[in-house]
Amino acid sequence: MWCFDDIVKINTQTGSQWDGLRHWGHSDTGLYYNGTHHNDLLASGRLGIDAWSKRGGIAGRGILLDYVAYTKRHGIEYSAMSAQKITMKDIQGMIREQNLEQHPGDLLLVRSGWVKWYEEHTQEEREKYITNGNAWVGVEGCEEVAEWLWNSRISAVAGDSIGFEVWPSKAPWKLHDVCLSMWGMVSFQHIIRTGRCLFYHSLLVKCGILNR
Repeated sequence: MWCFDDIVKINTQTGSQWDGLRHWGHSDTGLYYNGTHHNDLLASGRLGIDAWSKRGGIAGRGILLDYVAYTKRHGIEYSAMSAQKITMKDIQGMIREQNLEQHPGDLLLVRSGWVKWYEEHTQEEREKYITNGNAWVGVEGCEEVAEWLWNSRISAVAGDSIGFEVWPSKAPWKLHDVCLSMWGMVSFQHIIRTGRCLFYHSLLVKCGILNR
């Protein structure tokens, strides 16, 4: 028998993906959700995404906050390739101006403008600011935002940036620590390239037509 096999090696962090509960342990303790330590996780069989699949996947009501449109309305200039913080004040302003209603269990989606920057720049610029960069727009990690997420009973968060939270993140309120390792709240990241980007765009257009 004569044959060739295709072998693909890729870090899934470079594409659209959910940050599962096995992704991030608490920065200070090394503990993942429900107390499994980093050194024991791989052999434990705990916290796998197979549990999501067995229960039917992840589905829910979403609210989409458009930070790009918000900053344009308010004359705020920023680069998605910087540590631009989407603050609690910004979040409250977007919810108010977009006439959104929140309900327990909502999935929070944030359009930060990261994808817009990506689509508008060259490969050389992408390599400079993304491959070799270290600062990107995102939701601010702070006590105020964490308290709001908890009190709002948000079930999951998602964004179009490299990470849902602003990067680099800072202790003691890293949202990766708070959401993933402490609360078990999963995060969807890297909503990039054609399909996902068009989905966000078409969804925003539809939301505008329906005033929702």
